[in-house]
Amino acid sequence: MEGVNSALLPQVRDETLDFSVGQSSGRGLDAALRFRPLFRLALTVVGRQGHPLRGAGSLSGLTDAPWLVFYPVGTGALEKAFKSAGAALPSAIVQCESYASALALLAKTDTLGLIAPQMLAEPYAQRYLQRIAVREALPAPVIGIYLRADAPLTPAASAMAQAVTATARRLSPA
Repeated sequence: MEGVNSALLPQVRDETLDFSVGQSSGRGLDAALRFRPLFRLALTVVGRQGHPLRGAGSLSGLTDAPWLVFYPVGTGALEKAFKSAGAALPSAIVQCESYASALALLAKTDTLGLIAPQMLAEPYAQRYLQRIAVREALPAPVIGIYLRADAPLTPAASAMAQAVTATARRLSPA
């Protein structure tokens, strides 16, 4: 099941889902859940091929562009990036809960977003998206597994969580 924390964590809490893989909110966690960190996700700015702001060079040159975020405004990497760069937060922000829709929006409009650089190696991304280099360091959110605090995983869910953990270790930089 694809979704963001606000959609998936209630389903982990009510036992519809065994666990969820997602970004740490960085805030206090509901007592019914626990979070097991896996890795930090590097991010890069992307836009459509030929984006008019592709040569901006800094986040301050991108504040007038519309931006896409996966998490509610005020809780994600975009806000941290602009704040640490001393740049104003863009006023046009679109929250999207579907990665497929997000990729289409980035590819077909002048909307910008933060995605993992590895995604740019995918055929769709190579055809429609481009990295927009900025001089500022971008935050690297922590990705991990959300589990119920009071219940062990079923054997099948435990095997899947172990596979996710092993893959994260293999793919994460040392």
